[in-house]
Amino acid sequence: MAARTEYPKVCHDISAQLISGLEVRSLQGRERAPSQELSQDVQSLPLIVRESQWVKFADRHFHLRQEGLYRFWDWGKVSKPNAMDMPTVLDGAREYSCVILYRKDVLTLLHSLAAVHVHGYVHGAASFEDKLKAAKRGSVSMICGETALFLCKLLPELGIQTRFLVGMRVEGPYNTYDNGHSVVEMFWPEFKKWVAVDVDLHCLFVKGRRYLSALELNQAIRRGGDFKLLRLAPGCIGGVDTTPNVAGEYSCQLYLEPVFHDSKLLKEWVCRSFAAPGIGEGGFYWLFGRTPAERKRLAEYSATYRVIDEAEWIRRFYGGK
Repeated sequence: MAARTEYPKVCHDISAQLISGLEVRSLQGRERAPSQELSQDVQSLPLIVRESQWVKFADRHFHLRQEGLYRFWDWGKVSKPNAMDMPTVLDGAREYSCVILYRKDVLTLLHSLAAVHVHGYVHGAASFEDKLKAAKRGSVSMICGETALFLCKLLPELGIQTRFLVGMRVEGPYNTYDNGHSVVEMFWPEFKKWVAVDVDLHCLFVKGRRYLSALELNQAIRRGGDFKLLRLAPGCIGGVDTTPNVAGEYSCQLYLEPVFHDSKLLKEWVCRSFAAPGIGEGGFYWLFGRTPAERKRLAEYSATYRVIDEAEWIRRFYGGK
């Protein structure tokens, strides 16, 4: 008797994930929500929702209950010999969307925002609303300054106070790609302190269990790097967008890619880039330098820089503490 031929199974393939912190897990939807619950279509929701709820994606219903980033794929009609195989798309119809549930867990919110961000140039010139739409579709591509500006608008809408933070190197010649960095500093109500947050390169700066402000980060750098990096996104998520290089449009992205993926290189880069921190206020960036020569060099770098001594800078932005 001839062997029986097993033909690939044809099905409608729906996938869903929850990224909460550094954990990624698959979700199984239902054919219908509980009768007393109403399901909103995922596409109709904003990027960030504040209440637990049932949502509908394609022909499945999912419960947004745990805080984090929910990602949904509709591959359309696919050929799938078994559940472990990657699907082969048959009809070309597909859809992708995501939504972040944020109630009060600020750290999980930051994990979620890092997971929809890649360091790149694609959406840098887009409006704030279009950046939100890109993140809603799954990934927003911005370099550091654009990411910090985006967060300085987004986080206050969620009740989180922010300010724009720059860092500059003080040693070596200046060039076009490795002079400093921009992040956001946010006031974290739970800890009653300012905390430097780098969503662009997916990390927080910590010592023990304490999240560091720009001032504390700089002090730790001056003590020889007395801090650690806390990653904000799973290693499989996001990173550096180097797609322009495929077309031969080479940029500093290739320089930053290994730094992003190597914790030792990234920490060395942070130590160099935040040797002189600065905070945006009144249309200028206020930095401090430790010596007259250092202050002169920093002030000459940009007309938007105002450079003062360290004690005055601390009084101005941290109340003298």
